[in-house]
This record gives sequence, structure tokens and C-alpha cells, in this order.
Amino acid sequence: MGGSKRPAYDARVIKRLLAVAALAACSFEHGVAAPDGNTQLPRVGFVQATSLADEASGTIEIPVALSEDPAGPVTVGFRVGNGGTATEGEDFTIAEGTLTLTSTAPQSIVLSILPDAIAEPDETIELELRAIVGAVPSQRTHTVTISANILPRVTFTQATASVVEAATTKQLDIALDIPSLVPVTVSYAVAAGTASASDFSAPATTVTFAPGETAKQIPISILQDTLDEFPEDLTVTLTGADAAIVGATASDVLTITDDGDPAPTVYFTMASESQVEGNVGVALGVVLSGPSGKPITVPFSLAASSTASNPADFTFASTAALAFAAETTGPQTITVSLADDASDEDAETVTTVLGAPTNATLSSALPVSNTLTILDDDLACYGPSGAQVCFDHEPTAPVTLTGSISTNAGSAICEAAQPTGWIAQGQPEACFVKGTTITTNIVSVTGSRPLVLVASGNLTVQGLLDVSSHRASNNQTSGPGSPYSGCAFAASPADSNGNGGGGGAGGSFLSTGGNGGTGDGGNTAAGAAGAATTAPSVLRAGCDGQRGGAGTLGSAGLPGRGGGVVYLIAGGTLTMTASGIIDASGSGGAGAMPAFVGGSGGGSGGMIRLYATAMTFDAAAKLMANGGGGSSGASSSPNSSGAGFDPNAIMSVDSVAGGGTGGGGKGGDGFALGTAATAGAASSKGGGGGGGGGGLIESNLSPAPASASAGEISISP
Repeated sequence: MGGSKRPAYDARVIKRLLAVAALAACSFEHGVAAPDGNTQLPRVGFVQATSLADEASGTIEIPVALSEDPAGPVTVGFRVGNGGTATEGEDFTIAEGTLTLTSTAPQSIVLSILPDAIAEPDETIELELRAIVGAVPSQRTHTVTISANILPRVTFTQATASVVEAATTKQLDIALDIPSLVPVTVSYAVAAGTASASDFSAPATTVTFAPGETAKQIPISILQDTLDEFPEDLTVTLTGADAAIVGATASDVLTITDDGDPAPTVYFTMASESQVEGNVGVALGVVLSGPSGKPITVPFSLAASSTASNPADFTFASTAALAFAAETTGPQTITVSLADDASDEDAETVTTVLGAPTNATLSSALPVSNTLTILDDDLACYGPSGAQVCFDHEPTAPVTLTGSISTNAGSAICEAAQPTGWIAQGQPEACFVKGTTITTNIVSVTGSRPLVLVASGNLTVQGLLDVSSHRASNNQTSGPGSPYSGCAFAASPADSNGNGGGGGAGGSFLSTGGNGGTGDGGNTAAGAAGAATTAPSVLRAGCDGQRGGAGTLGSAGLPGRGGGVVYLIAGGTLTMTASGIIDASGSGGAGAMPAFVGGSGGGSGGMIRLYATAMTFDAAAKLMANGGGGSSGASSSPNSSGAGFDPNAIMSVDSVAGGGTGGGGKGGDGFALGTAATAGAASSKGGGGGGGGGGLIESNLSPAPASASAGEISISP
């Protein structure tokens, strides 16, 4: 080509160049079957059908690519075709040869454009592919047009740029090194680096220089978010131009810096929780207050305040710091495996504390420590074999009892379930109250079930603990667990056959009740008491008295009711203060209005059972399980049957619950102070009821309180 290296543009030349640049780039279809019909062969060809150069282009590369990865290497020969107008060796040079392709990554044919001083029109170079092995041809030819004029170079003005996330748009500057007489349209592509589609957008793919313009901008929209994140980047690359050639600075790397979004906070989902020992996978949840654009790690450690031991009681499955991937919030978990042992022990704690996280902060409002309480699954057992009380969990709080309580099923004061193995020992269903300590202070107890108080520590009785039965007029109120159904009598009284019925016998428990007195001058048989019972191993109440024989006009009064039952267990010291009284006495027989009725027997004392590591009794303390007095027989006058006395009405072990007096035989006295119950008196009218026998007071330790008289207390080793 003659003349200047950069002659003025000829409009006709430019039009030809535009026509060349407008040729579409080739596209590849998927491979086709090989001749054997089995192997799928890829297609191979030039990436573009045409390209544009000028005498200042120097070395250029023409890419060749496969449509898909091949099963093996593909070889492609190339050469200069016969259709071009440029002369090899004068206008360009090329080393014909073979390309080897092993993937879809392009391989390039390299040729060099040779400048000269000759004025000449546009010239073309035709390249063709040949001798293809391992693929089938697609775009086999490519035409390079060497412009008659030196074309503008389009480049970025800088290879790197940065923008703060808070900005809405970043303009990237591109420029032509010389103005063009025709419009120049530049195509570009945007590739995400560490940035993603949530960080930016670039809807346009071309920018056009008007004739004479040399500066343009490519707009990149910046999308703001609330993530705390590292700087992120994207790359904008000039991919081609018509009437211009892409120059050396073909790419611009844009870095987006964070605009100061706060780092998330980290915290436990729960401040405290509890699990039973032996649970091998307790997961402590840790979460972030929100997502972050950065990965976050959170170390943790065991607090010195923990009462559990590692590894005797627990182990961490891993002590590695927790790892949160970017843009996640968790939860991540700290897994704690709890050991199982055979020891009954207090609840123990594992307190886990979060350390200083990376790329986050510890919460100031939500928990950054977790206390896991390990609950014992071994039974907490108290008391002797045969009457042992075993709870699933030991007591956790002190208990104070006062006022009136009921032992009936459903009572709020009682444990909801019977202790493990209690019924299997042959024991009756009872009301259980457990506490770390238990204090009773003037408590009146009624109900159908025995009362069992279990303190893991000390148990103190101050004031009256009343489990006795009571006579109120002609009614009877039972102590807890009374009446007992297993009592028997040697004989029953006869009803009146004229002038009087026989008296009923008193109930027998640990000592025998008094017999009834005969009526009608010995003509009407009296009731006879049953034998005393050997101290039982199971909890049971005292025995009711026997109802007297009926008179000519109606029935005798109700017999006395056997005393209730209470079982006290202390893991520490059982203390009875000076005011402490435990009363399990039976009640007296009730009087009656009808003429000639026999008196009714008094109820026997019930059961007081004590078990403790140590016992302290004040000399004034009292344990009472005395019998009630029998009621008297009646004469012909109404209301002449006198009621027997309740020992609990006397409230002194130095006094005896005497029998009632009336028109018939006097009632017998109840058992007290080791003195046996007495029989009811015989009468020409109704015979008197017998006094109730003594109950059982049993303790595992000696000495017994001074007020518990001989025959009334049994000391068990």
C-alpha cells in the first residue's frame, strides 16, 4: 500500500469494512454420529467466519474450537485458501500446520500482517480447515479483511476501576485513538468474578461512537445490599467492533467495595436447657442475626463454672470453631454427648461460652453462653428394703406442710406417680411428698391413702402431725389409709333379745383390743376381739372397733375407726421439737339413741414408721398410736349410750382414752402407755364396747422418744 500510514478515510472503503464486520459469527451444533454409528463425534470449525485487520495489526490470532469435549484428541490441519486477494509473503505470513484440540477451549491459527507503502484496496486472506481427524467439520473457512486504511483502536482508558456499593452506577471509560468518519459499534461482555448477579447488572452489550467521537462510557449498575462483605470484582471485556479494532487494553476489572454494612451478631438459640444423662447427641444451636457476605468462624469453650466433668460426664463431639458459609445464618450446632453412669447424683451443668468470632460480633442482647443441665437417670432411693422409696429424680426443693391436707388420689400435695418398685414390694398405693428438707407445723391429714414424707436431707416435726381418726358426734373421720380391711374379730355381738344387745369388741393391731360386755344380764352374747398382729412390713392403718348389738328400736352407734398411717424418711436427721407430736391414734366408739343397744368398740391405734440417718427427739415430744375408748351400752331410756373418748382429744400419752358411761355397761378403755385395752362391762341392759388396741410405732434407730411407752414402739435394726 502506498502513501501515509494513516490516510484519510474513504467512505466507500468504510462501507466495505462494515459489510465485512456484519458477517455473523459461526455457531456450533452438537456432534453427530461417526460413520460406524456408535461414537458421537463433535463438530469443529472457526469460531467466526470473518475478522478485520489493518496493516498496523501485526500478529493476529484466528480461533478454532470444538462444539463439545471429544472422546480423544482431535487434529485439524489448516492452510491458506485460493479465494483471498492478499499475497502471502507480501501482505501476510503464516506457518501452515496442524492444531490439536482436546477440549472445547479454542486453539488459534497465528498469522502476521505485513505493512507496506503501497496504496491499494482492501485485501482478503482466506483460511480453510483440512485433514480433520476425530471430528466433523462445521465452519471450515474464515476470511480476514485487511483494511486499506489504518482503523481506530478502541480500548479502556484504564485496566482497573473501583466503586463503593452505595453508588448506583459506575461508568467505565472507553476511547478511540483516532476519530472515525462512520459510526463505530463496540460489543462487550461482562463476566462476574467474585461478584454475583446480586451485586451488579449490565443490561446493554454494545456502545456506539458517533462519527468524530472518541470517548464513550459503559454503564454498570451497582446493586446495594445489607451484607457485610469483602471487596468483589467483575470484568468487562471488549469483544469486537465494526470499523475499529479492539486494542491492547481490552478488559477493565471493576472492584465493588462494601459501603459499611454492619457485621452480624452471633448467639445461642437457648440460654439454658436440660437433658437426661446418656443422651449422646445434644445439639446446642448457634445462629447469626443475619447473613454476611463473608465466611464467619466462632470458637467456643467450657466455662469454669461448669459442675460436670469432661469426659466423665460429657464430651464435645468436636472442639473446632463453628463455620458459617457466606450468606447463611445457621444454625450451626455444638454437639454434646452425655455419659451414662450408675450413680445417683445431683444435676450437673455444662456451660458453653462463645469466643470472639471472625467477621462477626457477639450479641449484647441475646445469649452468648448456654447452660446444659444434665439430669440424673438413676433412681434416688430412700429407706430400708421392703419399704424403700425410689424416685426417678431426687428432691430439688424444700417443703413445709401446714394446715389440712388430703392423701386422696389427685391431691396436689402428692407426687403424681407412685415411686418405682413401690407397689412391687407389696406396699399399698400411698401419697408421697418429697423435698430436700421437710418441715411439718400443725398438720391435719385425712384421706384414703397412707402419708409418706421423704426428705433427702433433714425432716423436722414441730407442732402436731395428726394422722389419727376422730369421732365427731355419731360420725367418724378417718386418718390417712384408714379404714384397713384386713381386720378380724373372734366373735360377733348378738342383737338385743329383750333388755339389751351385746357390746362390740375393740379393734386389735399390735396389741389386742378389749372384748365387748354381755347384755341382758348375760343372756346376749358379746363381741370378742381378734388377736394382736405381728408388726407388718407393709404400711397399714389400725383396725376399726366392732359395732355393738342392735337394740329393740334401732342400731348401735358407729364403732371407733382405726388410726391412720404415716411413714417418715430422712436422708439426714429426723428431729422432733418440744412441741412435736405425731398422733396415729384410733377414735372412740360412738353413742346411740335407741334403747338397749350394745356399746361399740374403739378403734385401734394406727402406724407411725420412722427411718433416718440420725434422730433427735426433745424429751417433751410425743409419739401416739393409742386405742379409742368403747362406748357404753344403753338402757331403756333414749340417748343413754355414752360415747368412748378419742385419745387425740386428750392429747397426752399419760392419759387413757376412757370408755363411755351410760345406762348400760361401761365402755372399755383404749390402749395407752403399754397398758392393755380393757373389756366393756356386762350389763342387764346393753353391754359396753371394748377399748381399742394399741398401734405400731417403729423406728430404725434407738433411743426412742421417752414418751413412746413399751409395747407401743418397735425398734428395727
